[in-house]
Amino acid sequence: MRHKNSEQIWFGGLNAPTDAWHHVQIEYTPPAQKGGMAKLKYSINLKRVDTGVQNPNSVHETGQTPYSNTIDLDTSEFQLGDSNKLRYGFTSAAGEDTPATEAIVFESIPALVQAEPSAYVVDETTNSRIGATTPAFDGDDVKLPTTKKVHPNDDLTFKYLLNYQGGKQSADGINATIDLPENVTFGSDGSDTIGTATYTSADGSTTKEVTLTTNNISDNKLTYDLLSLNNKSTTDWASVKIELNATANAIPDGAANLTVPISHLALEGPNYIADVQTDEFDIVEPSATLTISTDQGTINSQIDGGFIYLLGKMEFDPAKTIVNNDMDIYYTINGIKNKLGVDTESPAGQYRIPITTSESNGFKLGENKVVVQVVDTKYQAPDGSIETIASNKVEYTINVTDISLIVTPDKSTINVNDNGKQTMSGTIKLSEPLEITGFDNNSSSNGYRLTDGTGEVQDWQTFMSGNSSFDYEYTNEEHTEIHYTFTVGPIGSLMKGLTVGENNLKVGFRIQSLDGTATKPYAGSVDYTLNVPDIDITLNNSGQEDVAALSGQKLFLPAKINYKDNPTYGYDLSKMHRVITVDGSTQSLQIVNKEQWLTGEYELNEGIFWSIFTGIDKSKETFDAEYYVTDPYHRESNKVSFNGKRIKNYTQLSTADSYKFKECEPTPGVRELIGRDGDWGISVYSYNSPWVLTASAGNMVRTNTDGGGAAILDGNIVFIDPNDNDNIKNMNINADGDPAVIDAKENSTTATTDVDDEWSDADGILLDLNSVSAGGTYSGTINWNLTNSI
Repeated sequence: MRHKNSEQIWFGGLNAPTDAWHHVQIEYTPPAQKGGMAKLKYSINLKRVDTGVQNPNSVHETGQTPYSNTIDLDTSEFQLGDSNKLRYGFTSAAGEDTPATEAIVFESIPALVQAEPSAYVVDETTNSRIGATTPAFDGDDVKLPTTKKVHPNDDLTFKYLLNYQGGKQSADGINATIDLPENVTFGSDGSDTIGTATYTSADGSTTKEVTLTTNNISDNKLTYDLLSLNNKSTTDWASVKIELNATANAIPDGAANLTVPISHLALEGPNYIADVQTDEFDIVEPSATLTISTDQGTINSQIDGGFIYLLGKMEFDPAKTIVNNDMDIYYTINGIKNKLGVDTESPAGQYRIPITTSESNGFKLGENKVVVQVVDTKYQAPDGSIETIASNKVEYTINVTDISLIVTPDKSTINVNDNGKQTMSGTIKLSEPLEITGFDNNSSSNGYRLTDGTGEVQDWQTFMSGNSSFDYEYTNEEHTEIHYTFTVGPIGSLMKGLTVGENNLKVGFRIQSLDGTATKPYAGSVDYTLNVPDIDITLNNSGQEDVAALSGQKLFLPAKINYKDNPTYGYDLSKMHRVITVDGSTQSLQIVNKEQWLTGEYELNEGIFWSIFTGIDKSKETFDAEYYVTDPYHRESNKVSFNGKRIKNYTQLSTADSYKFKECEPTPGVRELIGRDGDWGISVYSYNSPWVLTASAGNMVRTNTDGGGAAILDGNIVFIDPNDNDNIKNMNINADGDPAVIDAKENSTTATTDVDDEWSDADGILLDLNSVSAGGTYSGTINWNLTNSI
C-alpha cells in the first residue's frame, strides 16, 4: 500500500462514548476521461453520529471539529485495463498505544442506493426562502430570494425532499423522523392536517399525495414511513416531498425576537441512512403594521354563475399612503389558496376582489369562507431598506344557494351604425318567482367592464338607478322581473368607451330580493358584443382649393364630408373635430352644426377665427392650410389642402332686402318731395380702409295691367345732402351723368357706419315728383357702388 500526502488528525477531549464516533463522508468525482485525474474529497465530523445534527464550524472539546480536504487521484496509476471500476475501503491500525476495537457503520453506499436529501423553509407570505445551501429544490423555489428573518403570523412551509438517483437496490423501508422546532405552530386551526407527502414517478407523469396529520406527531417529532423509491421503471416513485404547514408565532411582550431552531430530518432504512436539516431563523417585528378591514356582512350568491366582490380597506400604522400597485392580494376559498395580484382600479387604500362563486372555483352550496390577506412587497422602512410586510387576515362569509339571477339581453350582439351612444337592454329575474325590491345601490357590482376593440381592458364603470345612462322598470305587478336599459358611448376624449373593432362588455348586476321577511342580495352577469365598423371618413375640396381670407374676419375652408361606402351611417358633427393647420400652427376645433344627425354627404364651411393660430406671420399675403376630421371613435379622415390669399383691407355694404317711399296723393301743378318709408338699413363696414359710397337710380315704372305700355313716373329719385340741403343731386344717371355721392370716409378706419341714421325726413334719398302721374305702384332700382379708396 502506498501513502501519498497522508495526514494525521488528532481528535482529543472525549467527554462521552458517543464522542469517539466520527462521521465520515467521502465524495469521489471521476475523471473527464479514462486514465485522467479524479478528485477525492473526504469530510470528517460534519454531523454528530448520535443525533445527525450538523456540527458548527468551531473548535469542539469533544473531538467533533469538522474537517474536509480534497486530493487529486491519477487514475492512470491504478492499471485498470479494460475495467472502469475502483474499489475502496477502510483500514486501521492501533498504533503504539493500547490496542482498541475499531468499528464502521455505513449510512449509504452509492452502489446500493444513491439518493439525495434536502430541506429548507419557504415564507409563503413574503415569497422568500430560508436556506440556500441544500442541493435540491422544489420547482421554482431556487429562484426565491433568501432571508433569515420572518414576521409574526407569516405562513411558512417546511419542505423536506428525497430524490432517488440510482443504485442496485430500491430505497425500501425508510423511516423519516422530523424534529419540529419551537416558536412556530404547525397545522391550522380546526384541522388535524399538518401537511402532505407527495410522491412523483420517475417520468414525472404521476403523483400521489399522502396526508400527514397530528397522529404522526409524538414528543415534537413527526414520523412517517416512506414508500419504496426507485427509478428503474417510469412508474416507480423516484422522489418524495414532505411539506409541513406552519405559522410564525407572535413575539411575547418585552422580547425583541424569537429564534426558530433547525428542523432535523433523519432518514433511516436497511440500505440507506441520511440526515438533513433546515436553517435556523429569527422571527422579528415588521417596521409597520398593515391592517385590512371590511364592513361587509354575509354575502349571498348562487352556485355556478354568481359573481361577487369582496370589498375592504387597507391602512398602515404608523400612517403612510397606500400605493395599491405595491399590494399583492392573496385569498383562500375554503382553504384553497389563490392570488389575485394587485388592484389598481380601486381608490388608494381600498381593494375589490371579483370572484365567481362556482364549484370549479372551490365553492359549495351553503356557507363558504374566503380569507383575504394583503402583502406589501415594497415597503420602505425608516432606514431606507425595502421590506415585505403582510397584513392580518380577514374572513368573509359567502352563503351560496342554487337560486340564480337570470339576466337575458334583448340583443347580445349590436352592429354599430352611427357615432352616438349605444343602448343595451334586457330583463332580470330570479330562477324562483321571488319579488325583486330593487338594485343594491351600495354595491359597486352594478356596472360593467369593457374590453375594447384594441383588446385593452378598461376600468370598471358603475351605474345606479337614476343615473342618466341607466334606467329600469318592472314588467309585472308582482315585481318579479325588471327590464333595464343603459348606454355606452364612443371612447371620445374621455378615453373610456367603445373603439373600432369588436368590443366585449361584461355587465354585472346585484339586486335585492324579498324572500319571506328577509331581504337577500343576488348577483349575476351578462355579456354584450358591440361591433364598430372600421370605415373611412372622406373629405373632398376639389375645385375649392384656392381660398381668399379677409384680415380680421373668419377663415373659410370648404370641403365635403362623407363616410365612404356607407351612405346610411349616421354622424353628429357636433361630436367631431377638425384638426386644422395654418402655416405650421395646428388647432383642434369642435365642429358646430345645428343639424344633429346626418347621413351621406355634407359640406363643411364653418368660419374659423384667425386668432386661434399662434406664431404665424399674419402680414404675409399668402398662407397654406390643411385639415382632417376625427370622430368619437378616433377615426381620422384624409387631409384636404388649401392655397390661401390674405386680403389686408376691404369694405362691405349692407342694406335692407327691399325699401320704399311713402304713399302719396300728388297735387296737380305742385312739385313735392316724398319721404322714405321705414328703415332702409344702409350701413358700411370698413376694415383698415377709406371708402366712398355712391348711388344711381333709373326711372320708376308702373306696368299697365290692361296689357298696354308701361307708365313712367314723372319724377326722379334724388339725394339731398344732410350737411347742405341746397345740394340736391338727381340720382338718375341719365339726367345728370354721375352717380350721387352718398357718404365717404377719407381716413383708413375699422368701423361700421350706419349711413341712413345720419338722415332726417327732409334729406337723404327722397322721391321728387314733378306732376301728377297715373295712380298705382311704381318700382325702380337703386344701384350702389362702394369703393375702398377716395
